[in-house]
Amino acid sequence: MFCLKVKTIYVYFFRNNYLYFYKDCIFVENQGVMKKRTNIMFSRFSIEDNSLMEDIFHILKDIEYTEDNGIGYSDLEINEGILYSTLIKRTITSILGFNPDINDLKKIEIPIYEKIPFCMDFNKNLLYSFGANANHNKIKSALRSTLETPLSYNDFGFTPVDIMRKISCNNQSFNIEEIIIKNFKYSDGVLGKYIAKISNQVIGKELINSYANDVLKVSINIVSQKDYYLIISSNTLSIKCEEDDFYPILENIKDNIHG
Repeated sequence: MFCLKVKTIYVYFFRNNYLYFYKDCIFVENQGVMKKRTNIMFSRFSIEDNSLMEDIFHILKDIEYTEDNGIGYSDLEINEGILYSTLIKRTITSILGFNPDINDLKKIEIPIYEKIPFCMDFNKNLLYSFGANANHNKIKSALRSTLETPLSYNDFGFTPVDIMRKISCNNQSFNIEEIIIKNFKYSDGVLGKYIAKISNQVIGKELINSYANDVLKVSINIVSQKDYYLIISSNTLSIKCEEDDFYPILENIKDNIHG
């Protein structure tokens, strides 16, 4: 079967005088197997008492979306120390529309609705969300305004190379596919950003070792019982795998990073 790529699809449509927004994911069909690419943004969170998970669950469950507050939570579940939820958020924006009364364009305020799934792992103190980086900031902002118990957030504190080594330490068979390096020195007086497509693994590992602290992004292909592709940057992972394998792979990655 030929390789088929479907680009990200943005859909806007009106219903009952509201503008709705939907963003689809990227799918790749290869040799008859459907694979899905998902972006995950991570933060570490600190809380005084992890036993408050049940309290946080009930607080979020009680906040259903209404038009009055423009925010709410749905799809709440707790499973093995992980709280799953979806933020429903309304943002007011404006577009230009034609007003026949003045025979000219006029700004029209319209609501845009978003559903952003996220998880709070109280075993590892990890908050993670799916999609664009901006979604993660919306989750953190919403939780700050929702919860009486203050949460503080921190980055991983690891470089992309640190994360790659933690993830790949238990996967003996992996290939480096691409490296993006800042401050790459081509020769004396020539310094800049360098995007390297790797076909020789020896050279790829040499670049990793030489520019470990200057790697902005690294892409690797893990060959195991569940083959998958990772793009790693600071605090962000992009996983491309078969859809049924996604959560087992994600839990394995979290175990490696947390350890």
